[in-house]
Amino acid sequence: MRADLRRIECPTHGIRTEGVPFARAGSHFTRDFEDLVGWLATAMDKTALCWLVRIDWDTTGRIIERVTATGLDPARLDNLFVCGADEVSWRKGHSYLTLVSNNQTGKFVWGKEGKDTATLDCFFDELGEERSAAITAISMDMGPAFEKSARKPGHAKHRGDVPLLLGGLVSSVPAAARTTS
Repeated sequence: MRADLRRIECPTHGIRTEGVPFARAGSHFTRDFEDLVGWLATAMDKTALCWLVRIDWDTTGRIIERVTATGLDPARLDNLFVCGADEVSWRKGHSYLTLVSNNQTGKFVWGKEGKDTATLDCFFDELGEERSAAITAISMDMGPAFEKSARKPGHAKHRGDVPLLLGGLVSSVPAAARTTS
C-alpha cells in the first residue's frame, strides 16, 4: 500500500509529515500488520515470528514498542488487589525483566527491564498511592530487592499485615509439617 503524504516545513518544529489513519506515527507498516506482529509476539518465539512475517529482529522490537505504547489498557492497573512480582532472564542470565501480574485474572499488568528494588519501585510509582493502598497481598520470590520495595511506605498499604507470599518457603518446610497444619 502506498500513499502520497503532504509535508510541511515549520520554522519551529522542522519538517512534519501528514499522519494517516492506517499506520502509527513513525512506522513504515500498517496498523493491522503491527497489531498482528504484536499478537504473534505473545504466541511464539521471536525467531519464528521474524521468519513468518519476514522482518528482522530490530524491526520486530520497534513494532512491539509501538503496539504496546498504543495498545496497553489504561485500566489494567485498576482493581489490583492481589499481585505477583517476579523476574525473568534472557541472554544467559545477564539481562532481566521484572513482571507484575494480577493474581486474580492471571494476566501480566506491568513490566520493566531490571530486577532490583528501583525497578519494582517504578511499578508502585506508576500505580500511585491510592491503587497501591488497595493491594492486600503480594506474591514474590525470596529475593530481598522485591521485599524491600513492597515494604516501603506507600507501597501495599504498608500496614505490616499485608502478607508477602514468598515463594520457596512452602517447599522448604518438611512435608510432614505441611500436612499437619
